[in-house]
Amino acid sequence: MDFSALLTSLRNDKNIPNGRKNILINDMSYVMMEPGTWELDERGEAMRWSPEKSVRLSEAVTWVALVCAIVSIPLLPFLPRILYLPGTLLFDSRYLTEAFVPLYLCLACGVVALVILLFLLRDIGRGEVFTQSNVTRLRVISWCGFAILVVCVAAAILVSARPTFILLAAAAGFLGLLMRVIKNVIDAARLLKEDADYTI
Repeated sequence: MDFSALLTSLRNDKNIPNGRKNILINDMSYVMMEPGTWELDERGEAMRWSPEKSVRLSEAVTWVALVCAIVSIPLLPFLPRILYLPGTLLFDSRYLTEAFVPLYLCLACGVVALVILLFLLRDIGRGEVFTQSNVTRLRVISWCGFAILVVCVAAAILVSARPTFILLAAAAGFLGLLMRVIKNVIDAARLLKEDADYTI
């Protein structure tokens, strides 16, 4: 049975739920359709979304964020003249000149985190997930988030634009904590994988 015929029969079978499907082909040969790999839309049409595409999308988004961060570095001194927002709740461009130093420090930490994230996604795309290098990269990314947190808290105390830096500090602290949790999970999985390899 070719795949097109198999897919046609799958579309017409209303008893098979969407999601994970075990399809018997060629007598005892099985094809596992993982969630997110093959899904059916409302019309019964197959939609293709693989883990490889997900990694490539993540890499593309990371590259866009990295380019935006690098481009903003030389443009930052001109923002007070380009962007004039007096009296807003979260941001007042009149205070931007006071925030150059903390903003540049935050950008530096963000660029470092994005570059490391690109290396992390590269290894994930190669199938190298539970490795010591990825644990180290996640640890560095988490410390970048905590560094941004410290800078933003200090800026909220010393600079007039307090609400903006408080929000940035909260986001950076959450990012650092999240990366720390993911790092611990990956590290635990790495140790279990190494134990299994040694057992075998």
